[in-house]
Parts: sequence; C-alpha cells; structure tokens
Amino acid sequence: MTKLVLALVLMLPTALPALAQGPQLADPARMPARMTVTGEGSVDLPPDMATITLGATTQKATAAEALADNSKMVAATLDVLKAEGIAARDMQTSGLRLYPVFDNRPKPDGQGDAPRIEGYRASNTITVRVRDLPRLGVVLDQVVQAGVNEFRGLEFGLSAPQESTDAARRNAIADARRKADLYAQAAGLKIIGILSLDEQTRSQPPGMMRMNAMAARESQVPVAEGEVTLNVDVTITYEIAPAL
Repeated sequence: MTKLVLALVLMLPTALPALAQGPQLADPARMPARMTVTGEGSVDLPPDMATITLGATTQKATAAEALADNSKMVAATLDVLKAEGIAARDMQTSGLRLYPVFDNRPKPDGQGDAPRIEGYRASNTITVRVRDLPRLGVVLDQVVQAGVNEFRGLEFGLSAPQESTDAARRNAIADARRKADLYAQAAGLKIIGILSLDEQTRSQPPGMMRMNAMAARESQVPVAEGEVTLNVDVTITYEIAPAL
C-alpha cells in the first residue's frame, strides 16, 4: 500500500501542469495559407410571368358603407380575373384597412379644435400573378373596368428560376477560380483546395411599372417584358501553397 501511494504522489507534479493548461489553442504557424476571392455570375432570361399589385379604395359617410363598396369592388375584380383565366392560387387579397377621414379644415372661433369625422375610407390590396404574358395588357385593362382605382406596381419574373440560378452559380464559381488561378500564378503559388464558400443570390427584374387607374382607362396598357437578370456572387477561400 505504501509503495502505491508514493507512486501516485510522484506522478502528480507532472500531471497537474497539463490539467491546468486547459484547451490548446491552434498554432498560427500550422494554419493553412489561404486566399479569398469573389466571383460573379449572371444569366439574362426573358420573363415568363408578371406580378401586378392592385389597390381598391372607397370612401363613404359610414364605415359600413365604405367597407361594403370596397368588398363589391374587390369581388368584381376577382371575378374578372377568374374570367381571364387567372388561377385561384395566383390571386391574393391583403392589407384590408378601414379608418375614419377627418375634416381638418380651420374652424370658426368658438367651434372647438377637435376635428370632425366626415366619412370612412376602406382600402384593400390585390396581388395577382399573370402567367400568360401575351394577355397581360388585356388583364390590366379589364381590372380597371371592374373598378380597381390604384395600380401599385408591375414586376416581371420567372416561375421556375432554379435551373437558371444554377447556371449563374456555375458562372460565379468559374469566375472565382479564374481570379484565384491568376493571382496564384502571379504570386508564385498554387491552389490546393477550397476551405469555404459563401453565396449571395439576387435577381434584377427589368423594372417596376407604376401607373394610375385613369391612365389605364385610356387604352389597353402596352407592356414591354424585357429580360430578368439572375445574379449570383460567391466568396471562396482557397488553401494555397508555394509553387514548386
């Protein structure tokens, strides 16, 4: 027993310093040399769908009247869209609001400062995806005839952008590798492998069109589709070593 205790005691001085050191930090000298570059890739495509945002606003003396008129306007618009072949999944109402409208005109002396409610206003938003682009101008014209009194935007896009985005990704990675090879060759280095890769994807539509309902009533709305640009940026960190 005495010999065993003595052996444990003799071991403690060498074991304790190792326990006190805690986690070992990575040695910077052993970290791989690295180079970080950014690559850009893009694909230009004609759009195959459009998203239009419509507004229906009504004002009446009472809240019930304003809401009822607004509901009729929205219902008539949805019926027209259905008649034009727009699927239920491509129509959405949102942003229903009902609020008082105050008379803020200056009042004669002695009539108090509190504003008087002169009516109520109801507003609703209808978002529509149009997949048959040749009929887009007709759809815009028809919804105005149905009573919609605000156009809040028209934006072109792609219904299935995945394959095109993948093409932009390949272009971005190729661009990053081209830059990395250029820098490595100029600096007397070689590429060993990839340590990390980060991606940022964005799309650039041909533009958003805005108009008022009165202008749309003048004639069928002319539409120019243009192209949609899909952009992908990649940031790649390569492991490098001296070229031998």
